[in-house]
Amino acid sequence: LYSTNHSNDENVILTSILVIQYAIALCIGLSTGLVLQRGRVCTNSAFRNLLLIKNGELSTIIPVAVAVTVAGYFILSVMPGYEFISNPIHFSYVFLPIGAFIFGLGTVFAGGCAGGVCYRVGEGNIKSLIALLGFISGIGFLAAGIVAEVFQYLNSISLFLINNQTPSLEQFAPRSVWTIIIILGSCLLVYFF
Repeated sequence: LYSTNHSNDENVILTSILVIQYAIALCIGLSTGLVLQRGRVCTNSAFRNLLLIKNGELSTIIPVAVAVTVAGYFILSVMPGYEFISNPIHFSYVFLPIGAFIFGLGTVFAGGCAGGVCYRVGEGNIKSLIALLGFISGIGFLAAGIVAEVFQYLNSISLFLINNQTPSLEQFAPRSVWTIIIILGSCLLVYFF
């Protein structure tokens, strides 16, 4: 952020921009946490209610969350002054189902999804605190050391590619088209279901 090429005035402006960005991020995080906690929103609970007791009330949050995420992603990608790079996430046809199964087991043992666990930690739930520590240690375990190298190698030999490229919706239509389709589709899902 600071450079010898900038004057003191420019450094003050850059610092002010950084403080504003952190303040906005803090406000977004606090409001998101408040909405999750007050609404008792948990993706695990939403799917459980929908599939087991046929109550779709909580599951309406899923298309709403998708629509908000897509809209936010699009806004970030077109904002001037930001270099927003979106690369498709590479995924492995071997590790994706294995990871999904392990994630599902972990969600059941933790008693909720990551969002649910986080707001329950804020409420003082010790079981959720242990689950949150498990999230953090699991990410650290996979991101560092020899495990990361083994994981990257195994992932590289089992990537899902189409024409030597990671599949992406942008290969079929521009991002703006997909943004409109997903937001409208999410609104229709919420309205009709």
